[in-house]
Amino acid sequence: MTSSLIYNRAVRLSRRYTSEMRESFRLSLAFVFGNIAHVIIATTDVIMAGWISTEALAASTLAQGLYYLLFLLFSGLLVSTIPFITDALGSKEKEEQYISVSTSCVQLIAAAFLICLSILYFTKEILVFFGQDILLSLEAQRYMSSLMWSIGPAILFVHLRNVLSIMGSARYAVIAIIIASVFNFVAHLILIFGFLWIPPLGLFGAGIATTLTNVLLCMLLITFGLMNPQFRERRHCIKLMVVRWRLMLPILKNGIPVSLTQANDTLFFFILTIVVGKFGVVALAAHGIAMQVLQVVFTIPNGISQASTTRISLCSPLGLYSRRTSDTGWSALWLSWIVLTVTSSILIIFSNDIVQLFVARDDGVNDELIMLSSLFVSILGIFHFFDGSQMVLLGIFRGLKKTVIPMLLSIICFWLVGLPLALLLAFYTDLGAAGIWCGLALGLLALFSLLLFRWIQYEPSAQVAT
Repeated sequence: MTSSLIYNRAVRLSRRYTSEMRESFRLSLAFVFGNIAHVIIATTDVIMAGWISTEALAASTLAQGLYYLLFLLFSGLLVSTIPFITDALGSKEKEEQYISVSTSCVQLIAAAFLICLSILYFTKEILVFFGQDILLSLEAQRYMSSLMWSIGPAILFVHLRNVLSIMGSARYAVIAIIIASVFNFVAHLILIFGFLWIPPLGLFGAGIATTLTNVLLCMLLITFGLMNPQFRERRHCIKLMVVRWRLMLPILKNGIPVSLTQANDTLFFFILTIVVGKFGVVALAAHGIAMQVLQVVFTIPNGISQASTTRISLCSPLGLYSRRTSDTGWSALWLSWIVLTVTSSILIIFSNDIVQLFVARDDGVNDELIMLSSLFVSILGIFHFFDGSQMVLLGIFRGLKKTVIPMLLSIICFWLVGLPLALLLAFYTDLGAAGIWCGLALGLLALFSLLLFRWIQYEPSAQVAT
């Protein structure tokens, strides 16, 4: 009898979690494809910069480090609006609340664009201040002079993708990404290497191609979005001259910790990039390749994280806890652990083959660059499991609107654990630049452990509260 009860309970739990995992997987695909849009653009930049020269690859690594620091800082605000958009579409006062949310989001995007331009304009000065080579900094500035105009459309794309995914039209984002990816590749080839009457523009051309691609993505999403009745009915729901402080303040309260968490991660990686630059151009180029591989594989756990934010905000209005919240959270974690095990194994086994996609075959330092890049990618494969898992846990807490403590844990683990260990292993052992990546791995392991403990601890206390 007891065995039968245990078996029946196990079957019910299995069906419940399987159903939740299926829903999480379906929604995750939309966010993964949305994330892939930015990664495909950036990866194309890095691959073709590697075809130009090792120096061009190193310069693009520095420029993109600063670019993505600002992009993730402000796109984090837009990711944090997912629960508010979900609440607005499910509210009895749908129209008024949706107007408030949409207006606040567009105002945030406009302000973010202006702030980013004012910072990216001084890319060379920032890099020189951090001790980078003046010639590399000049090349990075030349690249940034055309790339920086893409950050506004890139942030707008994040918002449009979120809105359409919540409205059940995620397939439009996938179609837009496929079209834009083809355009992006062709535009990069033509503008970097020249074609017919168009002269080769090098990295400057890569920035132009990226900007044009992001503009095209936004235009396609708006066009496709008009096919959705909900989106079409609300296309005029923006009043730019009115600041809705009643809603703007909660968005900022929830969004600033999210933005700071994302910016903290990216700033940490940017500082590590600066430190790796101390080991020479080859080490910096190898670091750039490994970072780009990280961005590619990170799209999957990031998409699962965004899907978990959306689903938990749907089943936990106002951040209240329920049994379904637990099911959704654990299902997202188990889904991510299955996927991360596969991707980590691929990175470790095929590290050498992956690296050779980025390297020009006629470059004189190929052997050293390939060897060092392969080592970095192998280390990446080891810590990718913990990195992706902590991202999904952060998404769960965002859905519950509990973002402050995860932000503090992120700051502690990166700056008080990861950075000291990275510097220690890099400069006081024989690991060299590889020590930077080992320190990063240990910092991410600490963050994953603390966030998982926080989630396990939060569950029973939340159930008691409800």
